Amino acid sequence: MVEKKGLANLVAACSLLGQRGVPVQCRLVGSGPQEPSLRQQVRALGLDGRVEFRGPANQEEIASLHLPEASVFVLPCVIAPDGDRDGLPTTLLEAMARGVPVVSTRLSGIPEAVPDGEAGLLVDPGDVEALADAIALTLHDPAATIRRTREARRHVARLFDARRNVSELSEIFRKAASSDIRVEARRR
Repeated sequence: MVEKKGLANLVAACSLLGQRGVPVQCRLVGSGPQEPSLRQQVRALGLDGRVEFRGPANQEEIASLHLPEASVFVLPCVIAPDGDRDGLPTTLLEAMARGVPVVSTRLSGIPEAVPDGEAGLLVDPGDVEALADAIALTLHDPAATIRRTREARRHVARLFDARRNVSELSEIFRKAASSDIRVEARRR
């Protein structure tokens, strides 16, 4: 729970969704320096019982417990005041690979990993209203959400499959090494 994750915007979006009559149950997994202020924000917005703090979890717990129970995975990344930002959050890729719909922001490498409208929904960092809209759309348009989720799984398999990437990288190195040898042979 650090500033660059944008969790304060997620809590604000949950409040906005509640005002719109959209029933939301938000689970925050993790811990960190922002936790006390997030808890205070939850209390101030009257979201006790709607936003729960589940504490730290390892990758296995996230994969086996939290992601399978999620209707949507939301990671509203922002640029922190000190310039810190997420490059390509692996949790987004994990959610996509597991078939969980994702909502995030147009920041750093996220648009490459999550093509907006195709593999998930992206909003501008800090735009709480757009974040609430994207969450509501994900929850209330199941046909479009299923299409995006299926494309997300294909996209992750296509671009981020370790076996495929290692094989392609090995081929690049093999070609580069054989061309270097030929160049050296010509110089003699």
